[in-house]
Amino acid sequence: LLDRQMFAQKSHPARKLLDELAHAGIGWSEETDQDNRLLRKIEGIVERLLTEFDDDISVFSNALDEFRDFMSKMERRAQAAERRTAEASKGREKLLTARKRAAKEVLGRLKDRDVPPLIHDILTRPWANVLVLIYLRQGDESEQWQKALDTADQLLWSGEPKSTDEDQRRLIDIRA
Repeated sequence: LLDRQMFAQKSHPARKLLDELAHAGIGWSEETDQDNRLLRKIEGIVERLLTEFDDDISVFSNALDEFRDFMSKMERRAQAAERRTAEASKGREKLLTARKRAAKEVLGRLKDRDVPPLIHDILTRPWANVLVLIYLRQGDESEQWQKALDTADQLLWSGEPKSTDEDQRRLIDIRA
């Protein structure tokens, strides 16, 4: 207020600092600043100006540089948190898709079949989890995915009654 040109000149260091502080304060809320970093920083700058300013306006330039640096760091933190949130959301979506795909494969194979409880439990619990992991790591177009489905098919087949000698020999071969 000692310098009457402060409000008239947009380039005045005190005016720039005031504009930056006001701009940052517009978007402030307890929800967006839960740890009160921004509020504490603004309070610190105001306290610093009250104690350090006499007639040297460079204190405003220094405070402005410090505040801009602080806001830049806050923005980078916010962007990193946003990226982590987006990646976590994508991960949850991919996991849900993997679970649905594994369940579809297992339940499709169990449908209309009289399966021993042990085989049913293996396929619907641990084997479904194996399929989910394979889906997440290699995808459902991979060789590992197909091998896991083939193993499920062999397990289902092994639980069915065998009426021919050929089926019994095949079962012995599978077990070996």
